[in-house]
Amino acid sequence: MRSFISRSALAAAVLALSVSAAGADTVSGTIGVSATVVSSCTLSASSSPVAFGNIISGYSQPFDAQGNIYVTCGNGVTYNVGLDNGANYGSSTRNMILSGGSALLPYQLYRTTTDRTAGSPTWGTTIGTNTLAGTATGSQQTIPVYGRVPANQTPTPGLYTDTVNITVTF
Repeated sequence: MRSFISRSALAAAVLALSVSAAGADTVSGTIGVSATVVSSCTLSASSSPVAFGNIISGYSQPFDAQGNIYVTCGNGVTYNVGLDNGANYGSSTRNMILSGGSALLPYQLYRTTTDRTAGSPTWGTTIGTNTLAGTATGSQQTIPVYGRVPANQTPTPGLYTDTVNITVTF
């Protein structure tokens, strides 16, 4: 016995399949996408020191030097850069200490050359008084640090150093 499928039955089956595929139901919706961008700042480990070089004992003029702090904060972030008094602060001034000794060499740090020339205000940690305020661009920013060793110092010869902590508040 042979099975016969009539042409009309075959056409009806194909038509039923194509109608059901063409008439498939759809449903749509949405999915939320979000992100929170947080304020951030970093200090570069390659900040350049305030290096006074060779100082002549008893010289009648002050010795000036400049270093740089490199700060990167997110675009639009407002920040304040503060410098503490260093590891050898005393008698209302920052001091460098003689390597392997106890002799001190006074110095100060300033936010601008005008401050350095005037002798005040020195760079500190009080926001709104003696820190440096800025608004970030999202790229690394170079912040100069101006230093001065006062004139007429007669320190013991040798290498003097100090360590000053940088704080970026944002």
